Amino acid sequence: MNVKIIALIVVIVLAIAGASAFFILQNPSDNNNTNSNQTNGTNNTQITINNNTNNKNTSSVSAVLSGPDSASEGSSVTLTWKVKNTGEVEITNVSAGDQNEDFDFGTIKPGETKTHTYTLYIPTSEGVKIDFGENATVSNPFYVGGFGLSYSVNGHVTTTNSNSIKIPLN
Repeated sequence: MNVKIIALIVVIVLAIAGASAFFILQNPSDNNNTNSNQTNGTNNTQITINNNTNNKNTSSVSAVLSGPDSASEGSSVTLTWKVKNTGEVEITNVSAGDQNEDFDFGTIKPGETKTHTYTLYIPTSEGVKIDFGENATVSNPFYVGGFGLSYSVNGHVTTTNSNSIKIPLN
């Protein structure tokens, strides 16, 4: 197939995806609002989901991923998932997961915070080259994607993602 036709198809697909995302985010009838507050100097960000239906039984949840300010190749780091119910109603079936870990937080009452910690290994450059080829490298800073969060409020399931973090390598 001609390279120009392939490029045109890619541009059209990206334009449709972008327009769809714009209209979804601009829909005024959507009651889910996401606020992200980046804090400088610390390796965490708070993601808050507000689920307000007719101003009653308001739910609001914050999901925060935190980790060390720095690390070294070949070391293990501790990551912490913190989920806080900042709303007015109990949230149930609260579960979280990423590519390395899954965890069930259960039920979180209004004002309650639950945390989960786990250890993540940062590979060495030598190990990455063995696994992925001579030109592979460990990224610096080391990027850790956020965790996915799912919970229920009065039978309505909501999903979101926490922040991601970058860990500078020494």
